Amino acid sequence: MKASRIKLLSAAVAVGLAPAVVHAAPVKVNFYNDGVTAAGVAQFDWAPANVMAQGGNQAFANWLNSGGACPNNGCDFTVYAQGRLRGLANSANAAIPTPGLDVGYEVTFMMAFQERVTTGISAGGNNVALFSFLPGGTNYFKMYYDTLGGGTVKSNDLAGTGFHDGDLVFDGTVAPQGAFVSNFATTANITPIGGANSTTPPAWGAQTTVNGAGASSALNLAATGGQTTPEGDAFFPNFQITSFLMDNISQNLPFTTVDPALQFDDVMNNAIFATPAQIGLLNGGTSFDPLSGQWRVSGPSIIFQTDPNGPINGRDLPEPASILLLGMGLAALRANRKRES
Repeated sequence: MKASRIKLLSAAVAVGLAPAVVHAAPVKVNFYNDGVTAAGVAQFDWAPANVMAQGGNQAFANWLNSGGACPNNGCDFTVYAQGRLRGLANSANAAIPTPGLDVGYEVTFMMAFQERVTTGISAGGNNVALFSFLPGGTNYFKMYYDTLGGGTVKSNDLAGTGFHDGDLVFDGTVAPQGAFVSNFATTANITPIGGANSTTPPAWGAQTTVNGAGASSALNLAATGGQTTPEGDAFFPNFQITSFLMDNISQNLPFTTVDPALQFDDVMNNAIFATPAQIGLLNGGTSFDPLSGQWRVSGPSIIFQTDPNGPINGRDLPEPASILLLGMGLAALRANRKRES
């Protein structure tokens, strides 16, 4: 009789333990205020977005002027990016339906990290620069979920505003995914700065831009975890993210598929950068002054567009009911042992 009872209780404990085993799995995303759930998510597809290398143009000139010595960390700068979710995809790169996206709700991100110029070349009217990732300093990746009352997205690429509205659902820091190499090459060709329709929005006025292209290695957005808020736990229900990347990071000028942002926010340091003042009349402009023997810049910063992807993976966590069942099974086992003793 006792042996039979112990066997039954042990089975109850086993049932409680089984769901607690974690394993790699596609992500389930729950747009919780809008009654939409997307399962099997392997990738966040970000829309074309704005990036500013704040101080990056000056850092390039400082590298040239110092021959790479870069006194007083003069070749360091901070990268800011802001964008919105365009869609979700599964492991086969097939789109996952997200009814209501950009109508009933939107998902946006803000990101910042630091880089250092490691090589600078200016010859024949062309500039080429290489950059390395710089740990520390301003560093974050924050993702927001916002319900849209009026059916219109709040984030505005041209204004550069509305990218940190709503609930913070993921809060992490940025680190390289393996070796990090970033590069950007520009030409002396000067064109309108461009926008979503390849024409400069009137709000930009007289600013122009160099032409350029580059790329960066993948970034790990979950370097120190995430889902630090109750809203984040609701957005990724019963799930722990182990890998969340910013991948296929392109760098392009002029802007052709997104309007250049008039503003960038630093949500970590509560700072706002007015972009036209940062870049001057020529975005990415540099020139050599023969009288001083120094390289000059049109403005300290440079902005460009990117269109990254966001591979994501993680582990299922036990359902609350499973945890409760485990606790009940253990309590019953302890009670049984007391009766037998």
